[in-house]
Amino acid sequence: MNIDFRDINVAEELAACETSDMLAPIDLVARVEARRAAKDHGIQLPWSKLSGLFSLRSGEVVLLGGYTGHFKSTITTQIGLAALRQGFNVGVASLELLAEDVVEQYAEMSAVCAEPPMKYVSAFAEWASGRLHIYDRVDAIRPDEAIQMVIAFAKYKRCKLVVLDALMMMGVCDDLERERDFTQTLAAVAKKFGICVLLVHHVRKPDRDGEAKVPGKYDFIGSSHLANVAASIVIVWHDKRKAEKAALIARGIEVEDFDDDRPDMLFKVAKQRYAAYEGSVGLWRHERCRAFCGSSARQIAHTDLAIVRGVAA
Repeated sequence: MNIDFRDINVAEELAACETSDMLAPIDLVARVEARRAAKDHGIQLPWSKLSGLFSLRSGEVVLLGGYTGHFKSTITTQIGLAALRQGFNVGVASLELLAEDVVEQYAEMSAVCAEPPMKYVSAFAEWASGRLHIYDRVDAIRPDEAIQMVIAFAKYKRCKLVVLDALMMMGVCDDLERERDFTQTLAAVAKKFGICVLLVHHVRKPDRDGEAKVPGKYDFIGSSHLANVAASIVIVWHDKRKAEKAALIARGIEVEDFDDDRPDMLFKVAKQRYAAYEGSVGLWRHERCRAFCGSSARQIAHTDLAIVRGVAA
């Protein structure tokens, strides 16, 4: 079903969010129970080391950021694939990548090999049909269009995870008041429709320490309001010095002090409003695709599509 999301009346859709009631504690017991269940039944991350520590819960905006070139989009693709495997519908608005590139990234991680055969890509597309929904536009959009699109993903496509990549393409970063209004409305949409919105954003250029410094939750471009409105904040940081040494070794050049057991990537939970865990876990780049693995063994499972055999490694 083709939906013109620009016809969505945001104020009408969120009207119920403007009402409030005064409740007694006994009236909230069921909601406490539901909140606990949401912690246990959120979208699980693709790395088992985070099980029980961090998940993507319904009704929340999760801010994910990092320096330019630190694989933010790669990580969100891997998370999106994990959500599909768990049976959740996923909506993706990647305003810096062509829609066909998004599908190819998903298929590559699913097959665990670079440029999988078109037979596999076709099989993956059939497997994901009706569950993976991609916004086919590479361009900046207005903030009201972005909100309408998220509502359409939730209301008409039944998406439980919506990836917005990236905030810089949504016309709010040059106006702090507009940025505040947009993120507050986004949070209201996530709550109203019971979805998780994964909002990708850039952090400020590194200072004199360069990219060796792992960013913090207040390093995002824009106002501190971004950090305040997000229910959770994730920072991804790629070890560029290790990557440079690995590239030299691949060319046959000897390098001192190279430790391949050192993680290639840090996945840092910098804030989590509704759970206790905050901290970092190490990830390693897979040798045959762009995905990241939970250990230095660099192993991940390919998706058993059931309709194609002998194609994925």
